[in-house]
Amino acid sequence: MHKSSASESGQTIRLFGVLEGFKFSVGSFFRLAKEVGVYGGQAENPELKMEKGATVHFYCPHEACRASLQAFYNHELSEVIWYDEDQTKHLVAFHNTLGKEMTFLIDPKQGELIATHGKNAAEWVERWGPFPEWR
Repeated sequence: MHKSSASESGQTIRLFGVLEGFKFSVGSFFRLAKEVGVYGGQAENPELKMEKGATVHFYCPHEACRASLQAFYNHELSEVIWYDEDQTKHLVAFHNTLGKEMTFLIDPKQGELIATHGKNAAEWVERWGPFPEWR
């Protein structure tokens, strides 16, 4: 992943995503909250209705790139590079399913979990074990 894997604007980041269902897939740009632990992103396509349980696979928003942001260690998560207010680089992993509220802040140099956010994060850690084991 590279720094420009998320296109930032104000309080949101813009990612390209593909909403997938049983017999369909639809691509659109999505706006996700820039703040870690804030949920409820929106599709830019006004005709695209998002419901809990919908799965979106995210990609780099730059047309020349379109690299998958899927975490290599689990296809249910996506990762983006995020810089905090001190310009410290982190990886942020989040679930691809709408309604699964979990975000993981990761130190990319040490490969350690720094923080978890969201009502479903503890369940995930319980299911997969300590962070380094599922990464």
